Amino acid sequence: RTAPDVQRINAGIQQIADPTAAQIAIEIPADWTALQRTNLDQTLAWRAATDALFAQYIGCRAGQYVVTGVGVDADRRFLIAEQADDSLWEKLSQISMIGEGIN
Repeated sequence: RTAPDVQRINAGIQQIADPTAAQIAIEIPADWTALQRTNLDQTLAWRAATDALFAQYIGCRAGQYVVTGVGVDADRRFLIAEQADDSLWEKLSQISMIGEGIN
């Protein structure tokens, strides 16, 4: 399933856009463990890049995003995040209650 309304904000370790959409995709390594084993420099570059994106865009304040899922596009992997607002918190609290057996 494609998601044209999800904005990709990085391509590998390069940030390509500032978020403007309600949902964003943050690319992450497809196989983090293998990358750590085989290429320490690339591992450190990925860590620095994603840490910077998380610090700037992920959080619970207005205008920030909350990671709510994962995505795959061919051999690329993504964390999917939604803009934090009251409707998202309500949706997430309902999911939490269902998971706890509370209806």
